[in-house]
Amino acid sequence: MSFYEFNEFEIPDYMGAGIKNYINHGRKPGDFLTAVIQNKLIQAIQTADSTNIKNLQAYAMYFYWEVPSIAWGSEEKMKAWIDRNGLEGEIK
Repeated sequence: MSFYEFNEFEIPDYMGAGIKNYINHGRKPGDFLTAVIQNKLIQAIQTADSTNIKNLQAYAMYFYWEVPSIAWGSEEKMKAWIDRNGLEGEIK
């Protein structure tokens, strides 16, 4: 089962909680997701497990199509998203 699928690539279910916690609550994820969110390809490759390294395209498309652009793409955007508590911060 997968959290998200794009063509033959997928984000495995076990990564879903970290992604949701980051998006919804602004909780800092682990090293791999942090690198993906900050658009740091080399760090993402260095910190990926064997499943995630094969599926980087799914992560790229998920963040591009499904996540507000103010939440990903650089260290600064990630810090601001965490500081505002993600989508939860929009509701308050």
